[in-house]
Amino acid sequence: MKKNGWGFIWENEKSKVTGIDCCPNGAAFNRLHQVIFSAAACFSLLLALSEGQDRGWTSQYIVTLFLLSGFTMICFVMWELSVPNPLIDIRLLKNPVLVASLTATCISTIALFSVVFLIPIYAQNMLGFTPMETGLMMMPMALVTGFMMPISGKIFDKFGAFGLCFCGMALVTVITYHLHNLSLDTDYRYLQIILSVRAVGLGLATMPLTTAGMNTVPRMLVGRATALNNTVRQVSASMGIAYLTYVMLQRQAYHTAVLSENVTLSSPVTGMMVAQMQGCLAGRAWWETLQSRGPLKY
Repeated sequence: MKKNGWGFIWENEKSKVTGIDCCPNGAAFNRLHQVIFSAAACFSLLLALSEGQDRGWTSQYIVTLFLLSGFTMICFVMWELSVPNPLIDIRLLKNPVLVASLTATCISTIALFSVVFLIPIYAQNMLGFTPMETGLMMMPMALVTGFMMPISGKIFDKFGAFGLCFCGMALVTVITYHLHNLSLDTDYRYLQIILSVRAVGLGLATMPLTTAGMNTVPRMLVGRATALNNTVRQVSASMGIAYLTYVMLQRQAYHTAVLSENVTLSSPVTGMMVAQMQGCLAGRAWWETLQSRGPLKY
């Protein structure tokens, strides 16, 4: 590699664009290994979480993905602890306030995506809403969350994070527990209101949770803490959706088995359903026979 003239300038500019130091000091080698280990760990974990329901959580494919994710994650952590400029600074986890902030952020992210994932399925499959109606039903929730962000920021500056986070998460917990009362008779406006009230709690808690942890990080390490926070958010969202999908399918199988036990040949409900099906089939056969004779003549 040229060290003088235009060659040196070109290598420096390329290093600024790509983020990889082109000088032969081992920085590019270290960065490449960090990217490979982190990408392999996250890809294996997310793929296992997304395919676990279809292939089975105890299948060889899923177990292999989890083992690969764990092995590469351990390699990534050991590599990050041995280099001066890590891709994700694991040493930040020595800060107890940041760890508490990341844990609470993980819980709030799962709470957010639980409603975003389950309510549309319930509204469209059970209540018969169209995708447009479902989106309009959930739009106030997003607007309320965005509206509460600057308000929670002003309250955070005066009273701190603990009170806001406690009140916000308590409100989210109460409303989330109340969602188990939803039924086929639930009103459209009622769903909008209750989801909007829940969004108030998320709006109160989300921003203070992140800010409280970031305030304890030195200014020069804020970028690394942000990268760690974003990684925790993405992984926790995927894990939350995978767990909720597992619970939903398990409960669906349970209720299907319970309902099938009550449907027998001697059951009155079975006789009524058979009579209705026979009537529908007979009416359809009569109509098809009538149509096959041609148009009616008066």
